[in-house]
Amino acid sequence: MTPKIHTRRSVGVVSTQFFHYVNPAKPFRLRVGGELPEFTLAYETYGELNADRSNAVLVYHAMTGSQHAAGINKHVPGVGSRWTKEMHIGWWDGFIGPGKAVDTEKFFVICANYLGGCYGSTGPASINPATGRPWGSAFPVLRFVDIVESQMLLLKHLGIPKLHAVIGGSIGGFLALLTATRYPDFVRIVVPIATGLETTIYQRIINFEQITAIESDPNFKGGDYYDGPYPEVGLALARRIAHKTFVSLEDLKERARDEVVSHKPPYGWYEMNHPVESYMYHQGQKFVRRFDANSYLRIVDAWQLV
Repeated sequence: MTPKIHTRRSVGVVSTQFFHYVNPAKPFRLRVGGELPEFTLAYETYGELNADRSNAVLVYHAMTGSQHAAGINKHVPGVGSRWTKEMHIGWWDGFIGPGKAVDTEKFFVICANYLGGCYGSTGPASINPATGRPWGSAFPVLRFVDIVESQMLLLKHLGIPKLHAVIGGSIGGFLALLTATRYPDFVRIVVPIATGLETTIYQRIINFEQITAIESDPNFKGGDYYDGPYPEVGLALARRIAHKTFVSLEDLKERARDEVVSHKPPYGWYEMNHPVESYMYHQGQKFVRRFDANSYLRIVDAWQLV
């Protein structure tokens, strides 16, 4: 028999779908108090669910990732300008698809934007139904268990009786471990990547630096900035603080090698004089175009309690 040869194809053009939870009689209660009478999760699926519904794989994205893990998606309703060009190709497109590590010819893959996120799921930038304005500072405090429980409701909605596997990188790995811990009979295989069982002291310090960078920006205004200037300086600084922790210094040096050095950022007197400085500056400026500062804070805050 001639063995089947897998070609590493893409899942192609995909669309974000939306799960809406509305249950006035049973609002979604959060771990540290507060509740959401309703919420939305933006999600994507790849592959097909088999007859006995046993081939589902849940993928948790990293901190600033999205539901768009594979394929091409050039537009997500309601996200607006945050869905920049760099978001169009799935962040794990090299690993999810026909013949790839997570083979969509075998598995039905689900990836959802976190509760508290900014890519279509309910978060601080979403409209609070009680006020008709963005939640902003009024958005409730989240813990990782809230993210897991919201996605369990999504899986129930999709009719998934059991997961073949749960996979996640970085804080997605924390969430994968938490899912398996809370639902050991629901998860068959756990694949945590570049993560751990707790938040280390070093990571807590890095996270604290990011929090203070954002909250120190005069435009942050306690989280209620949606009608005015965006806290770009603080959010860009937070991104630069974090960036060096998930890219090795050797790789960072290689990436920055051909970077054009800009002489002076639009604030302060210091003139950048090395490609790595220009590279890090560019990473921060690029990031603020695609992410929300309040979502960043909510997710980092949840991370601090692991």
